[in-house]
Amino acid sequence: MRYANARTVTLVIAATLLAGGYWYAMRPAAPPRSADKVSQPAASVKRAAWFAPVVVPSRLPDPDHRLALQARIAQLAASSDPADAFKAYQLVQSCIEFEAERDAPPADAASKTIFGLRNRSAQEKADAAALCAGMTERIKADRIGYLAIAAKAGVPAADFEFMRAGPFGDPSALQTRPDDPLVQAWKAQAIAQLRRGADQGEFNSIMLLYAGYQSCSGLVDKDPALALGYAVALGQIFDAMSHKSGSGFPHPFDATNVNKMASGLTPQQIAEAQAAGARMAQKTTDGWQPP
Repeated sequence: MRYANARTVTLVIAATLLAGGYWYAMRPAAPPRSADKVSQPAASVKRAAWFAPVVVPSRLPDPDHRLALQARIAQLAASSDPADAFKAYQLVQSCIEFEAERDAPPADAASKTIFGLRNRSAQEKADAAALCAGMTERIKADRIGYLAIAAKAGVPAADFEFMRAGPFGDPSALQTRPDDPLVQAWKAQAIAQLRRGADQGEFNSIMLLYAGYQSCSGLVDKDPALALGYAVALGQIFDAMSHKSGSGFPHPFDATNVNKMASGLTPQQIAEAQAAGARMAQKTTDGWQPP
């Protein structure tokens, strides 16, 4: 199913509206790595404990028979399936984020209430610590290669993570080296991947491209016509979510707001945006059934 759950939807909308640009809202808080390591950095993207890792289970197998982190990665890397390459990336990234959590404050009561977030249990922390104990700088750096394989192959959500990781794993390169040919090539690839994902109905790709084209993001230039197409898609997706859940909820992509976004565009631009948005929304919601 190609849509985010209510928790993700709420968080994405909040980040988009409050940050004014979702691209940079996802940048790591940690400073960029030194110049001699830019080619293969291991940028630590700090996210709080309530973003539970995708790969690390809440309880690991028998502690006496745990596979070392490196062995798990080797198993995934040996596969010819790009989806396994993405799992390898997620596994390492979950360990990077687990390390970052140790210095991050726990989710407060408001976050738990609004977003349905939670902190890890003591057992989850112990399991993650055991799994991630063998992480090295080389393992961190290698994860970017796994991510690139997955994103190029069109593995769902890999395009988002590719953008979030930044050029060669260094998001700051978009600002510090915007004219670097390698950074320019990375940008072109990241945009193409996101647009492909959006065309296939990937919710996060649609949301990210809307945010980028609506307000100049540094990754793409502001483009009201393209932004309108993604806004149309988001409006139809949220309406479908409301219908599916049986209870409507307000969102910033209702007909009134979308019509305001169309102000200043030509009738042809509006018609093309509406058609493109409808196609993306159809891809996203295809197969949804009301409760």
